[in-house]
Amino acid sequence: MENREETFLDDVSSRLEKQALDNWDIYFEGSEDRHIAVRGGEVEDLKESVEVGYAIRLMKGQRISLVYGNRLDLDNADRLIEKALFVLKYMPPDEYFRMGDSVVPALLEVPCDSSFETVPISDKVQKLLDLESGIFAKHPAIKLVEHLGYSESRNRLAYRTKFSKTMFQESVYYGFGGEVIAQDGDCMEAGSASQYRPRYQQLDMDWLAREIAHEAYSMLNAAPLRTGLYPVVMRNDVLAQFLGTFGGLFSADKVQNHKSVLAGRKGEQIAPPIFTLTDDAILPDGLGTQTFDGEGSTAQRTVLIENGQLKEFLYDRKTAAREGRASTGNALRHGFGAGPVIGSTNLVVRPGTVSRETLLSRSQGESLYLTNVMGMHTANAVNGEFSVGATGYLVRAGVIQGPVKQFTIAGDILSVLGRIQEIANDVDQFPTSGNMICPSILISELSVSGA
Repeated sequence: MENREETFLDDVSSRLEKQALDNWDIYFEGSEDRHIAVRGGEVEDLKESVEVGYAIRLMKGQRISLVYGNRLDLDNADRLIEKALFVLKYMPPDEYFRMGDSVVPALLEVPCDSSFETVPISDKVQKLLDLESGIFAKHPAIKLVEHLGYSESRNRLAYRTKFSKTMFQESVYYGFGGEVIAQDGDCMEAGSASQYRPRYQQLDMDWLAREIAHEAYSMLNAAPLRTGLYPVVMRNDVLAQFLGTFGGLFSADKVQNHKSVLAGRKGEQIAPPIFTLTDDAILPDGLGTQTFDGEGSTAQRTVLIENGQLKEFLYDRKTAAREGRASTGNALRHGFGAGPVIGSTNLVVRPGTVSRETLLSRSQGESLYLTNVMGMHTANAVNGEFSVGATGYLVRAGVIQGPVKQFTIAGDILSVLGRIQEIANDVDQFPTSGNMICPSILISELSVSGA
């Protein structure tokens, strides 16, 4: 954090200390983002942005107000404090509103790879150009690059309350991704893939070129799939989409307000013993790793499902107060202008010991290898039901027969969890509505509506 930013936060804190308040907090966020796109061997776009801002919350009695701004000058801060004091009088009281008296970060180092500034932009552009040529070299059916881009972001956060010192944390991520078109005669198919990492050197460009190309050309001349019940191998990125869609079911706020199908099920066996799911905010090299949350609560690892049994939910200070317990450190802020809301950090499925290929070989008759789903936003985030379009591959006696599309899968998340038969070891992380760290899984049965 820059000295002027620290000085500004200290000056705002001094002004707040003069007010007759039970507590207050300041949340500061600064971000630097860069996006590069190439096509046809040339740079198509290069954008850079820098943004800083802060939010102030005031607490008195059982009321909390929030204001925010993006100008780091004290005259503006004075106006915001005056506005927050005015709004505070009219906010509805809630006996469970809480702010922390202390901020104790978890004892870990959040990855902050310096490649954002030490690796020249020209090198990153060259990686994109090499990625483009590498994709074309993977298969002659690749005819067109729809999009090929690089993104990197560096964030710095600061938080303090009336009773604590200012605490800081920084994070960074790097990512490449793209979409291409493959063609065979009159048949055309699009394919895309991406990879994001907290360390620049962890990016595997050859792997990414192969994945992007394969996602397109392998689906050429896909056939429709017959309606029926199929054993399904759900690829790790598809499982990530499901967890990203239904991860909110673990929010204590939704559970307490009966807006989660998991309400009243704590202690129940909702998955087989091979399945364990954790929210791990202190995971080394996780894209969602942090030392404290948006309310200053210490980041931690929370086991949600252990050996198939529903063990825990995710809490902020308010929902924790309703049950007379501590927060799990899951109050997240999606920008300096937003208040804290419950969310997952790194949602981790414990991997199995076998390869994805082994999962595919398990089927004796016909099964489905699911590689893409569309329309997950239409799923019911309360009861966990879904009916979405999908594509993949038909598998017979453990051997992939060919691509299939034009079918719909339907069910509910509890049935999916309950029918898990085996888990692979092909773990990867996917920034899908949070950061999902998943392997592929084998499900005994899934309803398919097709031809």
